[in-house]
Amino acid sequence: MAVKSHLQARTTRIYSNNSVYSPAGRLMFRCSDKKLNWYLRKQLAEVVPADLYARPSIQSSDADVDSACGRGGVNGHEEGSGNGGDGTVEVEVEGGQTIRLLFEPRGTGRNRAGDEWYLEDQVDKCVVCGRRGIVSSTDQSLDAAKRSAGNPAAAEGRGREGEGDGEEESEYRREMPVSFKSHGSHDVLAVCTLDHDRYEKFADAEKMKLVTRYGAPLGGKGWLKSPGNNKVRAAASALLRYRRDIPPSRIEELQGTLMSHYRLTSKEEISADLLSQALDLKSMTKGDDFRDHGQIVIGAIGEEEGEDGFARFVRFWRRHFLDTMKPAHLSKRWSVDDPVNLVAGEYNPYRPEMDGS
Repeated sequence: MAVKSHLQARTTRIYSNNSVYSPAGRLMFRCSDKKLNWYLRKQLAEVVPADLYARPSIQSSDADVDSACGRGGVNGHEEGSGNGGDGTVEVEVEGGQTIRLLFEPRGTGRNRAGDEWYLEDQVDKCVVCGRRGIVSSTDQSLDAAKRSAGNPAAAEGRGREGEGDGEEESEYRREMPVSFKSHGSHDVLAVCTLDHDRYEKFADAEKMKLVTRYGAPLGGKGWLKSPGNNKVRAAASALLRYRRDIPPSRIEELQGTLMSHYRLTSKEEISADLLSQALDLKSMTKGDDFRDHGQIVIGAIGEEEGEDGFARFVRFWRRHFLDTMKPAHLSKRWSVDDPVNLVAGEYNPYRPEMDGS
């Protein structure tokens, strides 16, 4: 029986596959359309023909993927399924633009050993099954609620200079020091709606372990009861739905409840919009000391383990995604052990000596 996903498939591209070269013709990094246009607008680069610089074609065999992920079979598929029949995973790339910098960069960008994944052409298809119905990029680093792929910590992907921008940060990632949020496209992968929902179940099970370990309820801590809101909400509901059947004296009472709550001076101020607003009042509200699940978990990890704990947390989720989903279409160059991209020189509350001011 088919399972309908609660997510809608993404209609825009995830990967722009734009290439940025040094003046000497060295591929430095891949970037989003937004970043590419920034370089052009600032007159820091120029557009050059896509075939000006030769780049080796990148294709990963099923065996390479299995080896990189440390597994035998792939997600229940027979070896060779989902490919072109010659043992290689089909690569369907939508090419981007190519630009050349007009200044001499200080470094080599991503053109260095261990960063080959960041220079690959990326394909907008599910890394698990190869489907084209992509929900979004995902981050197998941290959050289970806002992810799409290796995720539980869906981060904004900037490891490829902006590729994946627009993805919502997870409740875990957003609580980490900024140095753990920058350049995180390694943890942003494409996943179809069906595999997203399937992984959600695996990730939620791990998330419940964090609830117990760190005393971090999924709903957070620091809620305050607001019993008066229930009375106001009931009054608004009655006036909106049953006004014709309510005696005038009772209507006066209900209006008085609303006037008192909203500090109105006249019942004429009770508009339909105000009544609709009253229907949204909650019986519990966040107090000044409220902390959500992600704040509690990441705060505890930071206090107990510091930045090393953050790195272990991210890598745990990377491995968890591989072990549970066995992504057959993930590049062999993608690695669980890839650096978590701590940016030196930026202030980190867990390493005050790094204050770059």
